[in-house]
Amino acid sequence: MRHGDEELADAIDTVLAGRATTLAPLDLDLEVIADALTEPAGSVGYLDLHTGFVTTEAMLDNRDPDENTDLEDRSRWLPVPGEGSDAPYRDMRHFIATVPDPRLAQRLTDAIDGRGAFRRFYDVIATAPGEHTRWQRYSDDARLGRARSWLADHGYQPATR
Repeated sequence: MRHGDEELADAIDTVLAGRATTLAPLDLDLEVIADALTEPAGSVGYLDLHTGFVTTEAMLDNRDPDENTDLEDRSRWLPVPGEGSDAPYRDMRHFIATVPDPRLAQRLTDAIDGRGAFRRFYDVIATAPGEHTRWQRYSDDARLGRARSWLADHGYQPATR
């Protein structure tokens, strides 16, 4: 079971059973949270609990100095820590373990060794269209699952649209 699967299953069970959830719904794009979580490790973005928008450190660095935004107001802003590339790298390793073609699996394993692993992985997976499509689905599911899990850990869930 991957990150976020349990939260998604609980949300579905809750809706089907007509029960109330303990997680507060937030109107947001889950992709935005997933992207914020993959910002460089040590960076911090902020989720606006009123709008669902995430402000990243880069955006804060480029903002108008006169802008009065109190990021310490936890009723409005939830810090989103950048976790870097460790989880996406693990996704590649886990995906490779599911590749049925041993030659492709070996090429992918070789590709993720050392600096430039992501670029090399994408170059190799692009040569196998069916696996490339499967990788995109796998990667998207993993990213969104981590975002769902992170939100649930903070007491929220994406609002149903």
